[in-house]
Amino acid sequence: MIVTLSFSSQAAYYLVGEAPFGYGWDPSNGVELTENLDGTYSTTATINGNIFFLLADNLAAPDDWITFNDNYRMGPIGGNQEVAANVWFTTQKAVGEYGAYSFYGFDAEYTLIFDPANSRFMIDSTTIPPYDFYTVAGTPQSVFGTEWDPTNTDNDMIRQNDGTYMLTKYGCYLVGSELEFKIVNVHDWYSSWPEDNYVFTVEESGTYDVTFTFNPTTHEVGASAVKTGGNNIRGDVNGDGEVNISDVSELIDIILSSSF
Repeated sequence: MIVTLSFSSQAAYYLVGEAPFGYGWDPSNGVELTENLDGTYSTTATINGNIFFLLADNLAAPDDWITFNDNYRMGPIGGNQEVAANVWFTTQKAVGEYGAYSFYGFDAEYTLIFDPANSRFMIDSTTIPPYDFYTVAGTPQSVFGTEWDPTNTDNDMIRQNDGTYMLTKYGCYLVGSELEFKIVNVHDWYSSWPEDNYVFTVEESGTYDVTFTFNPTTHEVGASAVKTGGNNIRGDVNGDGEVNISDVSELIDIILSSSF
């Protein structure tokens, strides 16, 4: 008599979170990873923008987050953790810890690879996302063109030889006011510095060249302003050396925006 035995892996692993790495944070309806010949598990999806997710070795009933978190959840300890492409990250079961992983995709295809033997995962990408471009977003309009706009490419910073970033806005007319701004990564508010708005005060009205600096390693933010003297003509509100209708329009904008 010939007996044929058939074996199959009983392990199953899932992603729970935001699409495409989950279905609306439903602990009963995760994305199942596919087993590979080398013992890893994976799934491939197109990601555009920021998503949050967790790994799991089982699923729970709808809305049963207590069972899920205490038994099946695999994630970071100590709050949310941002992950980059093409880097291995350790994952672990963390009872009572409720942070999630976050990843920013650039409208491209990514493959999440989970290695259960070593409790780690990686998001594989053929192109490493450009994490190193930064934009200054803030107020007033006379400096930034559009207020609190993280997508304004006119406010993108320039990388310096030492790895820091700098942007100078020339000929900005300021009416004895405060500048408020943040440094934004990849045109998205998800990553921005400092935690509270950076406030820089100009005591005397006039035309200034305003310089912003940022260190991406230490997240140190700085600002300085040099008066250029372009406001010596009485009534020259915008500092262009002439008094005309554009000065009236600039003054109206300043009054309406309360930026004085």
